Amino acid sequence: LFADPKRDAETEEIFKKAIEVARSEQAAGKEKSDLAGTWQNLASFYFQRQRPAEGVAALERGIEESESKLDLIYQLARYLRRQGENEKADALMQRATEVSPGSAEPHLMISARKAALGDLEGALAAADAAITAEPGSERARLRKAEILIDLSHRDKKPEQMQEASEILTAILKERGYRISVATNGRQALEVVERVSPDLILLDVVMPEMDGFETC
Repeated sequence: LFADPKRDAETEEIFKKAIEVARSEQAAGKEKSDLAGTWQNLASFYFQRQRPAEGVAALERGIEESESKLDLIYQLARYLRRQGENEKADALMQRATEVSPGSAEPHLMISARKAALGDLEGALAAADAAITAEPGSERARLRKAEILIDLSHRDKKPEQMQEASEILTAILKERGYRISVATNGRQALEVVERVSPDLILLDVVMPEMDGFETC
């Protein structure tokens, strides 16, 4: 039915009935209830049929009613960004952090957004918030290391690079790797004289001797 625009009224009615069923299941405490998914399906139908106002309304209603809101919030935030309504989208993403306080994901999305705008300090703060929300998240720790590296290159602060190196070393050790660290090309050459590594991760921009010269 979805593929046939001539039967849109019938398709829309089916989506709405699915919402009613899921709403009843959620009220009854059924674990498999997917009220958010049914609202998302209806919203996608409206957007496909060039009925954006109804699509936005469906997402907003779904956010209001559903216990699992994150996917609805993300979809609405993406739509608002495409429309240039960045302040509303930012507010929604902040709401996502409150809806799911134990998840790193919304903080990581905020971090990516701030970095894209050139706000590396804000991106770092969001990455720290992601780690606080979900301390075991490897993605959050990797994100923080990535931003620290960018900040170190921008601000010429070796302590930021050192902190990033410590984060990456800890993650690799947790995965069972034996690590030797060098902070510049000359140190890297000294290390390989003592050990025979299976893999070398080498940056291009380094003090004293860059990655190309080191190779």
